[in-house]
Amino acid sequence: MSEMTEKLLSVIREGTSFLVSTHVNPEGDAIGSEIAFALGLRKMGKMVYVYNQDPVPYYLRFLEGADLIHTEPPDTDFEVGVLLDCASPERTGTAGEAVDSCETLICIDHHITNGGYGDAYLIDPAASSTGELVFTVLERLGVEIDLPIGNALWVSIATDTGWFRYSNTTEKSLEIARTLLSLGVKPWVLSEELYGCDPPERYYLLSRLLHRMEVDDGVASMTVFKRDMEDFGATKDFLEGFINYPRSLKGVKVAVLYREEDGKVKVSLRARGDVNVDGFARSFGGGGHEKAAGFTLTGSVEEVKSLVHGKLKEFLKEYA
Repeated sequence: MSEMTEKLLSVIREGTSFLVSTHVNPEGDAIGSEIAFALGLRKMGKMVYVYNQDPVPYYLRFLEGADLIHTEPPDTDFEVGVLLDCASPERTGTAGEAVDSCETLICIDHHITNGGYGDAYLIDPAASSTGELVFTVLERLGVEIDLPIGNALWVSIATDTGWFRYSNTTEKSLEIARTLLSLGVKPWVLSEELYGCDPPERYYLLSRLLHRMEVDDGVASMTVFKRDMEDFGATKDFLEGFINYPRSLKGVKVAVLYREEDGKVKVSLRARGDVNVDGFARSFGGGGHEKAAGFTLTGSVEEVKSLVHGKLKEFLKEYA
């Protein structure tokens, strides 16, 4: 490992108290990484507090260790702040202030837009997930990876690789998966927990969105208005995975999910084939990965959709 990675390991070994956080609207990789890392630190005898702006999505609350994640700020100071799966400190939202108060900041992430920040960091865009990097760090620290940690890491890696179907799946990903299986992780049990707990309202919402899905010249999009969320009592975690429906259509190169917020629109992108949407997202001040990226724009849904769709059609001429 690099000198910077060795420094990160040293900070973890020498630190006594850790405040762990991740990006807003956390998903499987973020939550799985946090749980695995927090449980690992506890095995090392460290004091740990996990603090996120947003709560654990309903479909991940089954994981042992999910109760370690708080949405209330800690009432004490911590020595080391840890950001996982977070391309920039600003992505932590309201949790950022507490992280800023820590004496030392470290980061573990796989986003290509992360140029490295903090006092020590491990950034590897070639990694399938942050969970893959957390596995490596815990292994280097000599932490025994037990079943609760293994389950969290499996969820982290599996959800970010589409259960090992996406192009970010690597030999390393599968090697780690093999190790986790040998520790007793049961993928079919985790799959049932993840995908067998949906409320009916989630599918009522999905039905409405599919009904008005738009497809045009290699671009397929779904639009979520605030009123849609209100009509079905939906929370943001209801939308997890919805973008895969337009992405799965024959001939589609880029799938887009537009989500209306107060005075702005969150845009999520998924690419297929040789299309790389990271650069496209960066042109709007966002970013992410080659096949999954996003950004947020100020304006109405109609304005944002018109702008983004026009730019996308021009962008896709490069891949004609």
